[in-house]
Amino acid sequence: MKRFWICVFGFSLLAAVVFISYVDYGSVHYDCSADRIAVCHIVCDPDYRLADPKKTAALEALIERKARGDEPTREELMNAAVVVPYADITGLNGVYCNDNIFVRDNLGDEGKAFVARHEFAHALGDSNVRETCSYGESCATMNAALAYPMGFVETVASSLWFSFEAHKDKQCFFFDSWGIFKVYILPALGG
Repeated sequence: MKRFWICVFGFSLLAAVVFISYVDYGSVHYDCSADRIAVCHIVCDPDYRLADPKKTAALEALIERKARGDEPTREELMNAAVVVPYADITGLNGVYCNDNIFVRDNLGDEGKAFVARHEFAHALGDSNVRETCSYGESCATMNAALAYPMGFVETVASSLWFSFEAHKDKQCFFFDSWGIFKVYILPALGG
């Protein structure tokens, strides 16, 4: 009986390695460009119509407060974030550029707070304000997930749903889902 379970474990491990190798390779090399909605983030154009100097000033004030060790509240984050139509940020949940945090409008309140906190971490990195971890996607995701766990769940679910709707070829959705897993779940697992 022990030999049976060793074989089951060995086969399962081999299957997991093959599966992960397949989806990782496919997510990088399989051409889904014709299948995917074009990523469009016109919000990073410096002349973007919704960029707001008041929002930029609010973000600068939050960065200064964070440098002193104060964590921003949800209201302060949302006061500093520019909520934009999904059409202006297609393919993304949010982005930090031109000294502004942009968050897509079709997320719920928790998702918007999570994304705003994630992008705030990028703003901190650009301002050389240290967080509890090194800069990058993993750090931004971890800090945002700790502050807004339900927003994390909402954002992942929403990302998967939009990916499903965007792909005619469901193999592309499968590869895109692996990318979503690598962006959101692996950092949450400490990967």
